[in-house]
Amino acid sequence: MPVPARRFIEQGRMIGCRKCHTHLSTPEQLISRDFRAANGPASLYRQVTNVWEGPRQERLMSTGLHSVRDLHCLTCDITLGWRYVRSCFHSVLGGVYGDESAV
Repeated sequence: MPVPARRFIEQGRMIGCRKCHTHLSTPEQLISRDFRAANGPASLYRQVTNVWEGPRQERLMSTGLHSVRDLHCLTCDITLGWRYVRSCFHSVLGGVYGDESAV
């Protein structure tokens, strides 16, 4: 299977992978920093790039049961966070959580 080409964010500041610095998003895509992951603080982004998704999982979180897919860096494979597939809260549908220890 061919390796997908990485996208580069050329305008302004960017958010990158802590391990390999691959471009992931921009500060303008940040929705909120008021979330918690198992490893500490997490952020919610509208859109990210240069990630691949793991399999769909049902995960029990502090706000209830959610269907999520883990997001991994396209370059170094580190787990960056997760994407909601289905949520009990409409306001987070389509959002992407990032574990701040990886971003």
